[in-house]
Amino acid sequence: MISFDSSTLILLAKSELLKETVQDFEIMITDIVRKECAVKDTFDAKLIHALISTDNIKVEKGFDKKEMSQIMKGFNINSGEASALLVAKKREISLATDDGLTIKACKILNVPFLTAIHFLLHLFDRSIIEDQEMALVKMEKLATFGRYNHRIIESAISRIKGGRR
Repeated sequence: MISFDSSTLILLAKSELLKETVQDFEIMITDIVRKECAVKDTFDAKLIHALISTDNIKVEKGFDKKEMSQIMKGFNINSGEASALLVAKKREISLATDDGLTIKACKILNVPFLTAIHFLLHLFDRSIIEDQEMALVKMEKLATFGRYNHRIIESAISRIKGGRR
């Protein structure tokens, strides 16, 4: 099981990788994350809502608001990221995040983290994304929608072009 914040969930939806991801991973989000990313009238919000409705994405409710507030203040992150981080820490599971400040918080709190690029590479390595060209198209979408350093993008492209592991 992996706890997701809004950033990675939305990036995977926009890049058309979320359906494949939920087939290979058990995804959990908090109710706050659900409210952040599944209520708009956009493609990604509708997809996320549909996956929640079919129980492909589990929603966790109820957590310590005081502790969440401390995480928000301590790391200067929003409530969705803080709630997802808190769940990951408490359950000792990984956090899926593409938010820079939340990644720094994960490093400080020793919470393993994954980004949308990690999921793309995993899906390619496992042949869930079958061909290299499609993986490169998905990477281009992530590069367009995400805020990645060019070195990270170049490294991922190089890995895809290098073939499966």
